[in-house]
Amino acid sequence: METIAVYWEPIIKIYGFLEKTGLCLFRITLAFDQMTACGALIQKIEAGDGRFLMATGRMLDGKSLQLQLLFEKRAADRYRDELNKLTTCDPRIAFSVDAPVELIYFHGPHFGDRFGIADAAFGALAREKFLVLAAACTGASVYIVVPENTARTAVEILSKKFVMPRSEKHPA
Repeated sequence: METIAVYWEPIIKIYGFLEKTGLCLFRITLAFDQMTACGALIQKIEAGDGRFLMATGRMLDGKSLQLQLLFEKRAADRYRDELNKLTTCDPRIAFSVDAPVELIYFHGPHFGDRFGIADAAFGALAREKFLVLAAACTGASVYIVVPENTARTAVEILSKKFVMPRSEKHPA
């Protein structure tokens, strides 16, 4: 016997919205056979002081992949030239930077056990025709990269679907 429980909220409870500004989004487009060289460089950066805030990957056409790395500006300035060298070594690799950008991220209870979290977030933004540059979801978190000076507006849009419960103080 299997028991399945489904939980749904019209307004989804979260632990709050967090925002980071002054970021750079690196995009590296490469063929699958170029992953080893590119991966080694990314590991070298991550092992040093150039830690990225978010990493995503997506298949483009069955033969190539786009990696997106989100850095704080000081780390981005340091590693931009190093990553750009990939294109010099192999002209099939494309490298671009969106900067400055902002990050919104939020966490909620049991996101991984509930359906509709990503749909609620991205559906709300899509209805407002809001530009999302990159996004990633984990079991309990949603990360959304947006253009500079737009994170506040995105949070206002998302606040129609997500809420941080407030505790009421009870009289003693």
